[in-house]
Amino acid sequence: MMDNGVYNESTLIQGLRDGDEQSYAAIYEKYAPDLTNYAASKLPSLEEARDIIQDIFVYLWEERSELKITHSLNAFLFTVAKYRIIDFFRHKVIIEKYADKLGSLPQGVVNDVEDAITTKELDATLQSAVNKLTPKVKEVYKLSREGQLSIKEIANQTNVSPQTVKNQLTTALNFLRSCTDK
Repeated sequence: MMDNGVYNESTLIQGLRDGDEQSYAAIYEKYAPDLTNYAASKLPSLEEARDIIQDIFVYLWEERSELKITHSLNAFLFTVAKYRIIDFFRHKVIIEKYADKLGSLPQGVVNDVEDAITTKELDATLQSAVNKLTPKVKEVYKLSREGQLSIKEIANQTNVSPQTVKNQLTTALNFLRSCTDK
């Protein structure tokens, strides 16, 4: 496994594939410092570099039996690091674009959750108030608002004059307005 105190790369790779934790630790000790320096030279912070290198070594261990290391372990690890750094910047660009789009949305869209809660509460208040209307006024209101019928269509369907429909709608709307203003 060791040649004059130095691990043989092919032995380390085979040990890694076999799940040998000592081989894995030796790989980490041998390559992590240089990989971290490389990543730190490309990334905005040392913390981000360390995170990426940590992810690479987790990947190395989890995928050890599936890895296709054809040339050298050093080249393999630096190639993985290069692509992880590229992915980091791609992800950062996507986040910035998303933040820009989110920032350009009207404030009402950004506050959708609050609006949804308010709408739900208002709907409950409105439904409670609608249930307090007299049956005929309630029917006219529902045909107008839920059924989207015109005054003339409501008058024909309920066998009352269009003026009666208008009066009942006015009554309903005034009552509902007073209930929801509280």
